[in-house]
Formats: sequence, C-alpha cells, structure tokens
Amino acid sequence: MKLPIDRRHVEALVREFPHLTALQDQLRLSNVAEASIYQLQKAEVEFLIELYRQAGPEWSARAAQLSTLRSALNHTGTRFAAQDLENVVPALAQYLLQDAQRGWLFLVSVFPEATGRDIKGLAKLVAKYCRHRGVAPTLAVFKRCAIFRGMDQSVGTSG
Repeated sequence: MKLPIDRRHVEALVREFPHLTALQDQLRLSNVAEASIYQLQKAEVEFLIELYRQAGPEWSARAAQLSTLRSALNHTGTRFAAQDLENVVPALAQYLLQDAQRGWLFLVSVFPEATGRDIKGLAKLVAKYCRHRGVAPTLAVFKRCAIFRGMDQSVGTSG
C-alpha cells in the first residue's frame, strides 16, 4: 500500500530521517511523493502522524487514517484466509465492541435517572449547540447542555 506524502511533509521526514532521501528525489517531478507503508519504520510513521496532527484540522483526517492503518497492520489478532469468511463478521463485531461504550449508552451511565425522551432531547440540544459553536460533542458539552434541560447529573457520577 502506497502513501501519498506532500512536499512539506516529505521535507520534514527527510530532515528527521536522512535515509529517506529517495522520497525527496520523487519531488523533482511532482509535489507529492509515494512511500510504501512497509518501507517506513514505526518511528517514521509516528513522526508522520504527528506532522499531520500539527498541520491543522484539514490534515487531521489523514492523521486518523494513518493511525488506523498502523493499528490494523500491527494488530496481532487472528488473520483470516478466504475459506474463513463466515468467521470474519463475528470477529469484526467483537473487535468493534471490545471496550466500547458508544451512542446513548454512555449518557445512561452519566444520567441514570433520565428517560429515553430526556436523552433524545439532550442529544438534539447538543447537536444544535455543537453546530452553532463549531465544537465536538464531548462529555463536557453534554453536561453543560443537561443543565438547561434540568437533568440531574449528580446521581451515579463522581466528578
């Protein structure tokens, strides 16, 4: 799998890891170099992820993709062959559910006295708040908006 890396990130990589000068040679013909994910060492991939994170919000998706790719390649779990197709879906579901608490379930643990209608109303308010403010829907935002809905957060929470 080849990774496209733009000029400024290639130059930063080469400054940090001089043995990657072959990437810089590709920049003679284009503003983008390609590197195989298998060509880069762990430290080089980590450095590239950090470069993308520091480059601003437009690069955060690239950082997330590269981080996810790194995790998938380094995962020591079961590898499936073509004849194991029926085992892929249950294994994938188990992987996605491992240590996960997603969606409204985390709200039930924060607001144990809330009804389904309360959670739905809170979710709508948080969505409007986040859209208006341009922020992500964090737990702090949910708690802040819960104050306006009169939801009790003291029960079942320690902080």
